[in-house]
Amino acid sequence: GVNKVKGWFHGNRDDDLDMTGVGPVITTRRPESLLPKENDHNTSSNEIGGLMFAGDQFDRSASVRDRYNDRVSGLSDTLEDKRIRENIRFDERANTPVLVRGILDRYKPLSHRTDEQLAKLHSPNKTSTSVNYTGKIAKMLGPAGVTASAVLGAEQIANSDDKVREAFGVGGSMLGGTVGGIGGATAGTFIAPGAGTIIGGVGGSMAGSAYGEQRGYDLYDGIGRKFARRGP
Repeated sequence: GVNKVKGWFHGNRDDDLDMTGVGPVITTRRPESLLPKENDHNTSSNEIGGLMFAGDQFDRSASVRDRYNDRVSGLSDTLEDKRIRENIRFDERANTPVLVRGILDRYKPLSHRTDEQLAKLHSPNKTSTSVNYTGKIAKMLGPAGVTASAVLGAEQIANSDDKVREAFGVGGSMLGGTVGGIGGATAGTFIAPGAGTIIGGVGGSMAGSAYGEQRGYDLYDGIGRKFARRGP
């Protein structure tokens, strides 16, 4: 008779090695989660990655603003301290995350001021009320974006039939969306600060989210195949 040796994993049929006439028919099976998916990408991955990117950018921008205020708070009304504040302005602008920095470069560009201009500056330890207010808003939006991303990711994992695999995809979406958003915003800022920053950030985040999600799935599937080859 014909003998069949079943593989350790049981699921959808993967491949058969037909050795009829020279030996047994060997049928190997692997879990459904390890088989290629026609449409792994989830529409919510764009939101997950995009919210993580925006939340990260706003949160870090708020931290930069707070640090700037702290650094200038002890300055006095001397020309030397005014020069120090000038250097601090450029230092912290460079430290501002790209999504916010690109917008600031377009609508509030920095230029080096002469000593004569600095002499007219009063109270170098005081900073813009409107910008500080914007910083407070960013401080709220940052954690809100990160939290919303985490909630959407948790929901996507909870609704999945393969929660561990989905967790890999969600993690990849968050990382890819953040990295892609930074890259896109950087390129957009180089082309057209402001509008280009936003367009590049959104586009880069969407592309990065989709790519990262798929790479997360691939990583999980690769690990599964590795253990499948080892056997029990």
